[in-house]
Amino acid sequence: MARHSVPREHWPPVDEMFDRARANPNSPEVWAGSSLRFWADAIDRRILESLLAAETEFLLIQGGRDTATPPELARMVADRFAADGRCNLTYWEFPGLDHGLGDTEGISGMAGILRQAAVWAQAKSRAGAPSSCRKP
Repeated sequence: MARHSVPREHWPPVDEMFDRARANPNSPEVWAGSSLRFWADAIDRRILESLLAAETEFLLIQGGRDTATPPELARMVADRFAADGRCNLTYWEFPGLDHGLGDTEGISGMAGILRQAAVWAQAKSRAGAPSSCRKP
């Protein structure tokens, strides 16, 4: 798990909590809305590696104005799939939308995007199991 959304000056207390979670994974303590068990399981997990190992189809949706999860991170995932010769990731970036898929006036694009995602999922389902498409 990356500290990408935390300003550098706040890394020391985050690192302290991560260390506490690793040392006490069964503690009932909650930090940032999740148990230390959650944090102990999540902090060192590299989700990208798990995605790359999977054969399922993925749809990655990103708001271009997202400040919680910067678009650069999603682009890096898409670039890594392409570099590894994977064809089971579809990446959609909506430049004018934020993390919740709202625009600058607070109007949500979520419903329309979910409709598009449903069409994508139905098409992928009809197509059957994805091909591996890894580079030889």
